[in-house]
Amino acid sequence: MTGNPPFSRLKLAHGDITQVYHTISQAAIQFAILGKSDVARSLVSKLNEYDYYHGFHVILRPLYLLWDMAGSWPDHEEDRARENIAKDRRRLAENGHDPNDSERAGKRARTVTQNKPVTADDVQAEIQKFTESWADGWFRPDQARSGIGLSSSSKKTEGAPSASPAESIKAILAAIDQMRPEEHKHSQTGYLAMKVSSGLVNALDSRLQLAEGTNKPEEHEHLPMVDDLLGMIAKRLNANSQTDYLCQSPRIWKILSEGVLARVLNIDLEQVNALAEDFEKAVDMRFKYGKLGYPSCSMDTILKTMEENTRQVDDAEELGCQLAEDETLFRKPATSAEIDETEERLGVKLPNDYKEFLMKTNGFGSAFSGIILEPPLHPLSELRWFTDDEDYFTELCLDIPGNVIPAVHSCDTDGDADWVEVGKAIEIGTEDIDNIWLIPPSKMQEVRDRVSEILESDAYDQKAKTSILHMVENFAGSEETFHNLGWGCVAWDAGGGACMTVYPSFHAYLREVAHAGGKDNSDLLSERKFLGYAMVEEPVAQS
Repeated sequence: MTGNPPFSRLKLAHGDITQVYHTISQAAIQFAILGKSDVARSLVSKLNEYDYYHGFHVILRPLYLLWDMAGSWPDHEEDRARENIAKDRRRLAENGHDPNDSERAGKRARTVTQNKPVTADDVQAEIQKFTESWADGWFRPDQARSGIGLSSSSKKTEGAPSASPAESIKAILAAIDQMRPEEHKHSQTGYLAMKVSSGLVNALDSRLQLAEGTNKPEEHEHLPMVDDLLGMIAKRLNANSQTDYLCQSPRIWKILSEGVLARVLNIDLEQVNALAEDFEKAVDMRFKYGKLGYPSCSMDTILKTMEENTRQVDDAEELGCQLAEDETLFRKPATSAEIDETEERLGVKLPNDYKEFLMKTNGFGSAFSGIILEPPLHPLSELRWFTDDEDYFTELCLDIPGNVIPAVHSCDTDGDADWVEVGKAIEIGTEDIDNIWLIPPSKMQEVRDRVSEILESDAYDQKAKTSILHMVENFAGSEETFHNLGWGCVAWDAGGGACMTVYPSFHAYLREVAHAGGKDNSDLLSERKFLGYAMVEEPVAQS
């Protein structure tokens, strides 16, 4: 293997649990498309057993097609499908949109329908609904938006009859060939790359349909073979949404489950098996021992590491974080008197780890944290409590000890269960949409009280309690530590993909930034790349 490793054992052991769940979900999908259905099934089972409310159900849903075809589901996954069907029935019935209702049947029919047991046929119908919905989203030249990489000459006249599979394949490939700019067609982001991804899957699905349903050799003339189309896809599995679309066709799953992608890529299957074994062992260790802490590290070392990581960023100019040799992220240290004055102004004693930071540097520049820059940390003079009119901050759900809402809602019959809000916090850093806050001990106690209430309540089932217990352990290290925490720390990204990341202390936040910004901290799964490329016997010419 060359380049970045397929996955990082350190990230699985030390990383935020949400990122761990994401990595496991991506690994399950990628092992599945490499023909290792048993590994994918095992990983999803482990995930469901550890935290039924892990939050990556939608990402894993295309694997329903594989489980259904194989007649073997991961632990609890078919139950989840049935639960979702039952929930949809209740929701539709309550809103008066029950598809099995009639004007005459009225309320009684709605009640019967929403309480009717979910059958195997219902699950089949749900899978078929997903399949049709996914296929409707694939690129077709006659449905392409004007001005998006496709010339107007390739678009079908409105009202023309539907194309045959052979005609569709030719039209899709011709349209893809015309797409411009060329350099965007295979990138990890962007609309154009996504259209190519779904278009190639549409063409492959149509080719498989043609192969299984025709006795007319002339329909196959001048068409690429199945392996040819799969080869086109195999060269661009890092492209935007390519693996996502590849999972959306029952026909394609049939050949993927037979290991055809590994064969097309000339992947060493012994390495795949060895990697799967290593990955499962790493997952087992994380789930058995919880989140492991980083080795003890002084404040000086952490801050110097953050600065050095920022200085060594490869794309420093693009990120706007170029540091000349005579520049620094450090600021003049605060004095004890300045800290005392600020505590008096804020009416609170600041956490000891934060005061230790201030004695090293009164504020800190924007540090690199692996993908982007963190917001700069304020000097003492700029620290502030949220004001009363900042309800867009104070009314946010506080994701400590984690994203508890799915577990809390699962046992709430009214569907309006709440959680602790952020409330008044101290802003210690901000830039644009990125924010760093200190969460006071009183709010942390409010969270602990809510957790205890759930764990002691008969209204919540064991799945919900297990989920929350594991969040506590992954957030704080142990239940005991959780109950002794003082100030918490929150990073809030208020952009389109709004995201809250929580830490048990300010020191833990700094330690994570220092670790994440390291140059030797990259792996294929974390970078949303295809791990199979690390196991080819000969290099693949990726698009």
